[in-house]
Amino acid sequence: MQFSLFIKIATIVFTTLAFALGITAVLGYFKFRKTLIDFVQDRAVVSALSAQSAIESNLDLGLSLVMLRTLPDILGRVRSTDPSIQSMVVFELRRDDASIIYATDGRAAEEAVPPAWLAAQAHAEGPFWTLTEPDTVIVGVPLRNSFGQNVGGVTLLYSRAYVDDKLADAASQLAVWTAALLGASAVLSVIGSFFIFRPVQRRLAMLTRSLHRLDTGNIVRIGTEGNELESGIGHLEEKVGAALCDLEVLSNELARTEARA
Repeated sequence: MQFSLFIKIATIVFTTLAFALGITAVLGYFKFRKTLIDFVQDRAVVSALSAQSAIESNLDLGLSLVMLRTLPDILGRVRSTDPSIQSMVVFELRRDDASIIYATDGRAAEEAVPPAWLAAQAHAEGPFWTLTEPDTVIVGVPLRNSFGQNVGGVTLLYSRAYVDDKLADAASQLAVWTAALLGASAVLSVIGSFFIFRPVQRRLAMLTRSLHRLDTGNIVRIGTEGNELESGIGHLEEKVGAALCDLEVLSNELARTEARA
């Protein structure tokens, strides 16, 4: 019984620690995931704004997008600063449609721009817009000429594999550390429960002996020496013993009364 109680205490302590570690690990993972995604997006926005500034400085000279021969150099410089960029695309808005002018991933010139890009740019509330596809994260910025007219856009495409690989590495490391901490928690639970259970075990043993003495009528006078618990048990035994004696006297009197009747 005492060993069973010890196991229960250790299990409760370990379960509490494991729950706290599990919650901390999950919250830490999602916090890292959000931070990583925000970091990738912020870096993409910086790269897109850099390309936007370089291209618009050429547009201010009165050149149109199709006349810019420096687009490969501009996009190449921007892409070299961020190796996680999968590709960069420059497109031009026309009266009735929009077409790609240059792309680092080999997209054909005059290829139609995906409608989702145009819709995202048209409804953007800030200086940039973002889209998330199953395998790609897309960040884009508009291009304006010297008259402030929207003439096109620059789009950066990031592979989700970069983010997924980082998240997988983080999850793996987090799992290893969590498992190690769970093992340490199990050991600490057993050791801590042992030291917690020792005084409880001693007190339970005293109560068990006291109840046994009360059951057998072997009342032992402990007195006030010893600790508070021992004194309390001694007083309890005396009071219960006196009550049992009074009950026995009353029982004998009732028996005699019934016999005379």
